[in-house]
Formats: sequence, C-alpha cells, structure tokens
Amino acid sequence: MGTGVGITAPFGRLLRGLRQSRRLTIEELAEASGISGRAIGDMERGRSRRPHRVTMRSTSGPPRPGPRWATPRWRRRTAITSPGRTGRAPAGTTTRWSRPRPLRLAGTAGDVRQQAWAHAYLGWLRDTVDDLPAAADHYHRAAELFTEADDVNGYLQVSCGMIRVLRGAGRAQAAVETCRGIMDTLADARHRDRIPPNVREFTALSAVHSVSFVHLGEGRWEEAVDALRSIHGQFDDRGWHKQAGKVHLHLAHALARLGERAEAAAEYQAVLTLESRVPEDVRDEAHTGLTALTTGRPVPLIRFVQ
Repeated sequence: MGTGVGITAPFGRLLRGLRQSRRLTIEELAEASGISGRAIGDMERGRSRRPHRVTMRSTSGPPRPGPRWATPRWRRRTAITSPGRTGRAPAGTTTRWSRPRPLRLAGTAGDVRQQAWAHAYLGWLRDTVDDLPAAADHYHRAAELFTEADDVNGYLQVSCGMIRVLRGAGRAQAAVETCRGIMDTLADARHRDRIPPNVREFTALSAVHSVSFVHLGEGRWEEAVDALRSIHGQFDDRGWHKQAGKVHLHLAHALARLGERAEAAAEYQAVLTLESRVPEDVRDEAHTGLTALTTGRPVPLIRFVQ
C-alpha cells in the first residue's frame, strides 16, 4: 500500500461482523468514524477497495493534536475512539465533529486480534485522506495489540505500513525504530517457523525500501546507500520493475551526493535500461541526473516520493 494495510473482501466481512457485534448501524458507524455510510456499505460488500476522498472529507472539524501514544493515559486505553479530523470548520458554522463519539467497533470485550485488525483498518482509512498523525496512531495501537495477541504476521504487516506513515507525519526516528523492530522480529529464532518464507522475504524488502525514504528525506546519504545496497537487485529478480527503478534512481542520487559519480552514473543508466517498464517521470529524472553527471554539473535536488 502505498497506503499501508489494504482492503479485501474478507476484511469487509470482518468489518461487518465487528460492526454488528457492537450493535451499530451503518449510519452510527459513519457518524463515529467520519466515513460516509455508502462508502462503509461498499467496503463491507467488497465493492470498494478505496473510499472516495471527497466523501471522506465531506465534514471537517477541529485540528488534531499530536500522536496520542505519547501520553501514558492513552496507552491504558483499549477501546477505539474516533480520531479527530484535520482542518477547521468555516467560521460561524457548527460541526458534528465538535464532540467526537467513541468508536465502539472494537471494545474491551472484543477479541484482541479483532481489535488489532480494526485499528489497522481505521489507520488505513485515515491514511487515504492524508490524516497521517491519526493513521500512525491507529497503526501503532494495532502493532501493540498484535503483539499482545502473539500474532507475529499481523504485527509485521501493520508495522511495514507504519514506516511510511510515520515518515509522512514527521516522525523520522520512530520510522527508523519501527524498521529495526521488524528486522529484529524477523531474526528472532522463536518466529522461524511461524513466518512463511514469502512473507519473510517481502516484509524485509518492504521495510528496508520504506526506511530508505526516511534516510533520503533527512539527507542521511550514507545510511540511504547502505539500505538501498542491501536490497539492490532483489526487485529486479522478482520482475517488480517500478520498485527496481526507484531503488536504482535513489541509490544514484545518494551516491552522487557522496561524490561517487561513476557508480551513480551506472545506477542512472540501469534505470534507463528498464525503458517503459518504469514510469516516465522516473526515466526523466534518471536522464536529468545522468546528464548532470556527464556534464560536470550538480545533480538537481529532488523530493523523494514513495
């Protein structure tokens, strides 16, 4: 997910089951979560994989404070509460978000693993409307609950999505620590037989790729090079050309910043070799960087987008 945890039809059934177990109507859940009733209905039936941004932004409310897990009081809470909305309501208007209702989708009486998936799901929804502090809030709680439920695969899945969200929320160090937690979990001998090999490989690739954007965005070029070299060629081997192109491109940018011009030029050329298998903007960026290197000019600064 460029968006963390995705929606599937089985997840829609889980959402419906959780809603019904709390005796909530779709309208009540819509009011508590800020998602339109129609969007929730479509998700429960598996008809929608991504809610419409306009629908989800149809109401706004008071600005949201920073992540709540920084406070001990929030750590003791087990029920989901409705995250605050970003943005401000127009002057002179009232909004139903002025007094958020508790979201009872997963309460203290529910199964811990179901609560974890509910938080992961709500984090994904907040991510789709760029409410990254709220998304990080839910993902973090989901990771805690997956740990409590001893569900290592759920923990790995939600933690991978959390790296990008934490980075977007300006919590670079927390993103790096999350990646370390993932790698420590993968290396733990207790989980050797619990994590399927394909999940282990994909998780390691995704986590390192995601954290490389943190290093790039912070200008930590040596850390970025180390991360990208550790996964160099692995996306190519799997035929994932779009991701492979970005690894080559970003490694070239980082190497150029460190003065490794010959190696950087080789990585830019690797992007161009992929031709139409990578997006045009990636090829254009590689061409610009290669031209700058060959003419002795500085490589232009760019914004690293995952």
